[in-house]
Amino acid sequence: PFTVRQVDLELDLAPGRVRVRSQLSFTRLDPGARRFTLDGRDLRLLDIRLDGRPVTPDRFELDASGLTLVDAPAEGRLETVAELVPGTPGMEGLVAIDGRLITHCEPEGFRRITWFPDRPDVMARFRCTLIADPGLYPTLLANGEVVAQGVMDDGRAFATFDDPTPKSSYLFAAAAGRFATLSDVHQTASGKLVRLTVYADEADLPFCRHGLATAKAAMAWDERTYGLEYGRPDLRMVVVRGYPGGAMENPSLNLYATEFFQAHPLISTDDELRRITASVAHEYFHEWSGNRVGCRDWLDLTVKEGLTVLRQQQFMADQVGLAESRIDDLAHLKAQQYPEDDGALAHPVRPVGAGEASNLYTRTIYDKGAELLRLVETRLGPERFNRALRTYFARFDGRPASLEDLVATLEADAGVDLTGFRAWWRYLGAL
Repeated sequence: PFTVRQVDLELDLAPGRVRVRSQLSFTRLDPGARRFTLDGRDLRLLDIRLDGRPVTPDRFELDASGLTLVDAPAEGRLETVAELVPGTPGMEGLVAIDGRLITHCEPEGFRRITWFPDRPDVMARFRCTLIADPGLYPTLLANGEVVAQGVMDDGRAFATFDDPTPKSSYLFAAAAGRFATLSDVHQTASGKLVRLTVYADEADLPFCRHGLATAKAAMAWDERTYGLEYGRPDLRMVVVRGYPGGAMENPSLNLYATEFFQAHPLISTDDELRRITASVAHEYFHEWSGNRVGCRDWLDLTVKEGLTVLRQQQFMADQVGLAESRIDDLAHLKAQQYPEDDGALAHPVRPVGAGEASNLYTRTIYDKGAELLRLVETRLGPERFNRALRTYFARFDGRPASLEDLVATLEADAGVDLTGFRAWWRYLGAL
């Protein structure tokens, strides 16, 4: 019944305590709705205001699952101040890892940072200010570009990042700590320069060159294949041992555990090099299939993950050859997804329900989802399929999309009836 258009965050960072000031510009979508419910976990409320005025206790409800404004206006600006304790690796939200603070928000971790309607279809613009002791956290990073930075009167540093492209809350990212850097530049097909920077431990930088080169190659491939240019001036990649998200595609600030980014031709096997290549390319390709074109519902997760796996597979076929790439794809499918389809955890690629969003991150959603889209690609042919995907990205840029939105766009643009194919996404059983 409500959505959020703009998010302004201020994160005051300290090792055992973080204070978060959040200002949400919200709008009512359902004329009859009055209760604006926001998800929230493990947060201590310090202040709450609506349009600059304190909210009296009779105007809101607070419990362990969230906060509800009981008589919300048609539009307004809700401000909360909360305090949280950073989590440990393996948790969602803001976690502490080896003296650093790093976010892990997919799928429902943003509600552990502030109160928010924490669903993928709520796509808002974010502006985030990080404040910290520069002796503890000399590097401050968030989505978007730095629009202000400096030193406060008390000696603490601040940096403000503005991200003008709407995104889902699970894509919010921030990192603070001590990092060494490795940089390169990519020139897009239209002549724009993109700075690519890896943030990692000093000793790990020699093992990050392959991942950095892969990101550049993925950018060039997406331009050649789909005409999709990276629309930001910076791509930052933070590589940290023990990062709980594995690898995460947050816009302009990708986050990686070391095992998903680091490799070296002198000590890594060919299989390891291919695995890292696929991992880095996958997260980059999410910039369009998942970030700029969002996910309407967690049950439609394959609209971003299955499609991105297919794009990753197309890229790998160009890198190592189609035959070798497809052998790898199908060996992986048979080893990991087939047992899932043949056991108690079997489920359709587009499920009808789930106990929680994290249950949906399965090989069926990712790998079988990619194979079903490959069936459509075979039916349309690569040229018509790629052209139809370009139409899909253009049509839903900045908006969430459902699986039906994707299939209907492919169908209409290619002029092919895909009615019979739709049953595959509901089918429970092996390919």
